[in-house]
Amino acid sequence: MTECLVRTKEIEKLSHGGNRDKGVYLDSIAVNPDVDRKSTRLNSSHMA
Repeated sequence: MTECLVRTKEIEKLSHGGNRDKGVYLDSIAVNPDVDRKSTRLNSSHMA
C-alpha cells in the first residue's frame, strides 16, 4: 500500500548537511490523491 503516500519534497542526505528529524520526514509526504481508496482497503484476514 505504499502507493497511498507520495514524497512531496526531497530530503537531503545527512552526510550533505541534511536534517533527519522525524518532522522533516512527515513534512515531506502527503496522501496520493490519485489512489482509489476503495481498492486500498486491507482485507480483514490480514489484521491482527
